[in-house]
Amino acid sequence: MKLPTAAFLPTFILITVIGGLIPATHANSQPNRFRGADGSGIYSAPELPVEWTEEDYEWTVELPGDGHSSPMIWKNHLYLTSSDAGKPGSLLLCLDADSGKEIWRLEFEASDRKLHKFNTFASSTTATDEHHVYIAWSDAENFQVAAVDHTGKGVWQRNLGSHHTQHGGGISPVVYEDLVIIPNDCRGPSSLHALDRMTGETVWRKDRPWEATGKTSYSTPLLYQAPWGETLMIINSTSSGMTAINLSTGETVWQIGDLFPKRTIMSPIQIGELIFSSCGDGNSGFFLVAVQPPKKRGDSATIAYQIRKSMPYVPTPVGRDDRLYLVSDGGIATCIEASTGTEIWKGNLRDTFFSSPILIDDRIYTVSRRADVVVFEADDEFEILGRTLINQETNATPIVHQGRLYLRTISHLYCIGEG
Repeated sequence: MKLPTAAFLPTFILITVIGGLIPATHANSQPNRFRGADGSGIYSAPELPVEWTEEDYEWTVELPGDGHSSPMIWKNHLYLTSSDAGKPGSLLLCLDADSGKEIWRLEFEASDRKLHKFNTFASSTTATDEHHVYIAWSDAENFQVAAVDHTGKGVWQRNLGSHHTQHGGGISPVVYEDLVIIPNDCRGPSSLHALDRMTGETVWRKDRPWEATGKTSYSTPLLYQAPWGETLMIINSTSSGMTAINLSTGETVWQIGDLFPKRTIMSPIQIGELIFSSCGDGNSGFFLVAVQPPKKRGDSATIAYQIRKSMPYVPTPVGRDDRLYLVSDGGIATCIEASTGTEIWKGNLRDTFFSSPILIDDRIYTVSRRADVVVFEADDEFEILGRTLINQETNATPIVHQGRLYLRTISHLYCIGEG
């Protein structure tokens, strides 16, 4: 079916409607995205336990299918994507954040495609603002983005072209002011898109280099405030390296083009003046790189340092002040002095990880591929504070909202903590 642009579409299939409208919100509310409002993965929930039992859950929901996307919340609505019984396409679920009860769901259709054994048809995390929830999904010939309002009504849908990959989709959209930003870096024609968040119309589009035998990027971009006051988007891929894009025009402001010889999955993160990213292949990271952005417009970015031992490939690290905390795919946790790369400590979490660690006050929560929740101290000494084994497959990064931790496995959603 050929889909029209910026209209209510037949592929928006409203399955259920149980609840009503969410409360109105202010226009300047901070949009939400993968790893929180600014992608930092930093939250506060002082009363959240460091370990728990099944009796401690506020609620648990069995999901209709599988997926690896993170939960996302706007007001009292919790949004999550799932692939119904592994079928192509994606379900967008809207749940009550207080009870876990389903409010509505929408079905988004797609054609079948080859997936990596660790991927699903629902691996892209949604983004939200006061108007909409934004969802991205794909098959080999169609890379789709849609906006749905908080009552479950489809607002617009765009097909951004083909999406040829080795392992399927997974990139997540980002909202900035009136734009929805979504990269399509793959093994075919690649591009970066800025869409009007209200209509879905293209504000600007930037074509990106690609190779037919290259690596698809799964790295969600970073919003970065340049020293001269300009807001830039930092985006990674094997073909383009690290690129800083002007969000108003799509102009390339600076770039290190030959930075990544392998696939980029970890999202860039800023600690102090430096921006950190990694690349890798197989089941391990190749290196972590610290990039020094230019301090004046027109100057070049430079490489501050690289670290090659026990660095993450999939998990995005978390940090604050001058400390960066990393969890490798193989379960090695490392704390480094961010400004210099000096190792403070290294510890073994005794598991494997795709989920990204998050910082909750002075504790780091990280979820293994079997949903072993390991909590360790965000300090200059390595200390495991708690461990809770759920024993279900997961690649999803949890979120925190109003004192609760929302943790998604491939088949269930858990809420721990009292709001």
